[in-house]
Amino acid sequence: MPSYRISCGSGKAEVKLKANYMGQDLVVRITAGKAHIGAVALAVPCPQTAEGVIASCSVMTVPGHRDNIPAESTAMKLCKVLGCVVNVTAGLHIDNATKSEIEELVDNSNKATEILIKQLEGLKNGF
Repeated sequence: MPSYRISCGSGKAEVKLKANYMGQDLVVRITAGKAHIGAVALAVPCPQTAEGVIASCSVMTVPGHRDNIPAESTAMKLCKVLGCVVNVTAGLHIDNATKSEIEELVDNSNKATEILIKQLEGLKNGF
């Protein structure tokens, strides 16, 4: 299976997303600045309902980190669209980040996720 590499933003707020399949499941890594593991999210699809695929997500966050926000958001979006198990590891860091820099990181993470969704939509697993 191919690997996917996406970059959004520039400078300190550049977010890099890497993804690849592990069997039918998807593994995603999101980094910015000093790469690290700040949070891990695992989203699992539930049977399809009238609203489409729904998902359940478990998140573990390293104390003092807020990477759970992009990790969970990305895992849930991808799981619902693709209908497969999705593991997201996120580590986004800018030294002494301002509120606007943090917002820019989150925005770039969301943009990278949307680009990946467009690339993978045709590969749904049919849960």
